[in-house]
Amino acid sequence: MNSPWRELGLPGPSDTETIKRAYAQRIKEVHPEEDPEGFQALHRAYQMARRMATDRQRPSPVFQMPEDRPEPQETPAESGKLDFSALEDGEEEPPEDAEPEELDFSALEDQEEEEGEEQSEDWDFEELLEEDEPEDRPPPEDLPHQAEEYETVRGRHRKKRGLDKVMLVLAMLVLLLLVGPAVLPGIVERVQQNTYPKTILRQMEEDWGVELVSSPQNNKREELRYLYWLEDNPEICFQAIYRGGRDVEAGKLGYDTNYPNVRLFWRLREFADQWPEYPLSFNVEQTDHEGEGASGGSPPSLFVFQMPMHGGEDFVQALGDELETISQESWYQKQMPEFQVYLVYRYSIIVNYNSTTATEPCTGETLLLQYEEQSALALLHSILYYDGVVYEDFPDADGSEVVRSGEATYGDDEYWMMVCWDRDSSGRSIDYLLRKDLTALYCQPSLYMGYLSDLTPAETVTLEDGTQLTVYRLPEG
Repeated sequence: MNSPWRELGLPGPSDTETIKRAYAQRIKEVHPEEDPEGFQALHRAYQMARRMATDRQRPSPVFQMPEDRPEPQETPAESGKLDFSALEDGEEEPPEDAEPEELDFSALEDQEEEEGEEQSEDWDFEELLEEDEPEDRPPPEDLPHQAEEYETVRGRHRKKRGLDKVMLVLAMLVLLLLVGPAVLPGIVERVQQNTYPKTILRQMEEDWGVELVSSPQNNKREELRYLYWLEDNPEICFQAIYRGGRDVEAGKLGYDTNYPNVRLFWRLREFADQWPEYPLSFNVEQTDHEGEGASGGSPPSLFVFQMPMHGGEDFVQALGDELETISQESWYQKQMPEFQVYLVYRYSIIVNYNSTTATEPCTGETLLLQYEEQSALALLHSILYYDGVVYEDFPDADGSEVVRSGEATYGDDEYWMMVCWDRDSSGRSIDYLLRKDLTALYCQPSLYMGYLSDLTPAETVTLEDGTQLTVYRLPEG
């Protein structure tokens, strides 16, 4: 290895102060993080040079020479000092009959390596540049006033920290006490919010038995509403809101989610794809995976199937069977989705199934029965409002409403009946009677005491299937 002075940039042996100044200058050039091996070598050279300088200042021991040995030759006074310059520069050759004096630094290197293992990886430059005795030496016992300035840390002696550092720590504690109550709660809350998305994801995977993916936008949200999707089907995305207080046995999941509604949405979409002649529409659209859509991952809660004027019984039966099958799914049993299914003819409702108000499960038989009972009344309602018949009796048709509907019999003929009332102004009420053979529609005041035969043809309406329907009213005047 290089001599310790050459490593420090010194021409040769120097005093302690010169060594420390050289070391302080070299530390600026060799950084422990950028060149750890170079820094270790520099530090070992500094320790060896400093100790050798200290040893040179101590008086040399006096040895009693044997009488039979020849007296040593006198040397100049300066010979008491070792001159290493010739060894370093190699300019002067040693005498032929004298063996070159070799300096063995191995013991010092081993000792420095053992000390280096005990030191922390973080270098304390203040300790390395300490101007007093080396750190591994005890304080001088004969100088009590100096001994009081030392302390023992991790089994090693070092100079005590200054009072200014203690004051700095106290000042930081006081600042924390003054500012902490106002700032700390917000920091804690923000840290907790960043953990909510992962907490919900882990809980939902456990509760629903699925593998989920968290939206990359979740940690950026101000509200505790997060977006997820299935790992094996990214199109199925849904929301979850953090609630806390998880207690599964008590029915508290610790979050609210529309996951069952999303599963229902996709099942009904798949079912509708198999029946394209019965178009399906719904009230909102799915969002993208980043959660930037208007719905924010909210699935539809209203499903509307458009029905034809006649037929549709097979479709209604299949839809009821599908809803019954869906109701047996584990996610449906765990949390029933809230939804409504409408079967409509043009703008007139035939069947309305509401999962939250239904008294019995939906089946193919129950849905078909409702459809058969209500389809004719939906047709009558469509003729009145879609074909515009009601406008002849109520100029402001939007102010009228249906107050009663059902079946009626006049003489030998059966009718579908619907009573409309003007709720806004006149309070007028009209009875509309549609013959079940779809040949005539009678419009008469509700308090009319005459006969249907007194009504005369007023107009003709062409139905969707081409049927010509004659509309009868009371003669004018």
